[in-house]
This record gives sequence, C-alpha cells and structure tokens, in this order.
Amino acid sequence: MSKYESTIDLDRCISKISRRDHTAVEELYREFSGAVYKYALVILRDTGLAEDAMQNTFLRIMASAGTYKLGTNPRAWIFKITRNVCMDIHNSKIPSADDVEPEILSDDHSINDVSEAIAVREAVSRLTDREREVLSLYLFGGLKQTEIAKIMGLSYVRVRSIYECAIKKLRKEFCE
Repeated sequence: MSKYESTIDLDRCISKISRRDHTAVEELYREFSGAVYKYALVILRDTGLAEDAMQNTFLRIMASAGTYKLGTNPRAWIFKITRNVCMDIHNSKIPSADDVEPEILSDDHSINDVSEAIAVREAVSRLTDREREVLSLYLFGGLKQTEIAKIMGLSYVRVRSIYECAIKKLRKEFCE
C-alpha cells in the first residue's frame, strides 16, 4: 500500500521538498523510485540510462518543487518530469549496442519464471513505443488514462485507443 494514497499527502511532501526537507525527498524516492525507473526503462530501453533518468528525475523534482501547483496532480507531475528527463537523455545520446548491459537474473528464479519473463519481454517488445509508454504509465505509474493523455500531450481518446490496442496485442500473444 502506498504511503501517498491521497493527493493531499503527496502535495504536502512536495511542499516540504520545496522547503529543502531532505526527509521528504527520501520518502518520495522510496515511494516512487521503482515506478520512475520502470517507466524510464520502457522509454530508454537501457538499464544504465534508465538509472540515470531516475536519479535526474529526483534532482529535477528537488529543483522544481517550488513551482509545483498544490492541488494539481502530483503523480502526473512526477511522471511528466520523468518523461522530459528521458527525452533529454534520448535526444542527447543514442545508445549503441555496447552501451546496453545485459540483465542478470539471480539464482532464485526458476526456469519457468525465466521463460515467462522472456515471453513477456518479447511480447512487450513487439508493441510500439507509444503502446509501451502508455502501459508503463498505467501499470507502473498508477495513472489514469486522462492523466497519461496530459503527460504525453495526446487526447484521452487517443490514449484509450493506444491502451486498448496494446492490450489486444498482448492478449493475442498469450491467449492463443
């Protein structure tokens, strides 16, 4: 269960960050770093770049917390910053094959877990960039489709269409 179930609690946290409260930064980092990293990984497709994007996102949050308008959507604000950081990284560096680190699975994963993970990764890799991004914001960010539309600069109808198309593709992969 998230510590920041309500927008008011998250607003308070961001307000504290604007006043340079390091405890609030640590709390926000613990709560959102995983989701921010996963979203960045979906966009950048590189573990090292996603890690950089996650760290840069929290630096930007600290720098711009004073400009956040209380009472708006703090989750959408965090993921909009993440998206902007990822776009900056993507535009400044196109990763080569040498830059991509292979993911190492720990020994506690069974063969079935590994094969299922590979199947999911392959299915998701067949989605378009936009489909992956919409799914990531929905699943990892916990955002509503209207919020995703604002972040991505698309209409709600377009986001809903992208989401439904992605789900249909995944169902086709796993249900046939």
